[in-house]
Amino acid sequence: MLALNRADVTRAGLVQFGLPPEDEARTVAQQALASGRRQAWVVIPRNEWGERLLMAFDSAFTARGGRIRHTTRYAPTESDFQAPLRQGWAGASDADMLFLAAFAPQARLLRPQIRFVGAGNLPIYATSAIDAGTHDGVADLDLDAVRFPEMPWLLSANQGAQMAVD
Repeated sequence: MLALNRADVTRAGLVQFGLPPEDEARTVAQQALASGRRQAWVVIPRNEWGERLLMAFDSAFTARGGRIRHTTRYAPTESDFQAPLRQGWAGASDADMLFLAAFAPQARLLRPQIRFVGAGNLPIYATSAIDAGTHDGVADLDLDAVRFPEMPWLLSANQGAQMAVD
């Protein structure tokens, strides 16, 4: 039986296939650490989804020697994030990367404001939630150079499906 999601259940013959955002947050942590990043500023929405991503990123990042310098929570229904970003950057000014949890509309607003508060040189890592699925050259300019996993599975004729990053 193939389940197209994940549950805390195991049964003989049950194969679970799900792509929860927490898996991507852990992958982002692994990729950042593999690139030599050790000090993170985390920017998440003030909601349950953001907290779940924070917990997954935090556990994977800190278990391998990373340190979260500051966590900034933003209201996802607003468009002006400068106050929380200014405060967050003040607490994370020694960060060497930023983990951004946002969907495309918020990410397009957050990225220029991150630059405005002085953190424009930080490499930004995100989950694939920032990819709207359609390409808009003008709107997506602000997302250039944001790193995110977009294909966690690789198919091989000899070995079947494997995770792209362990």
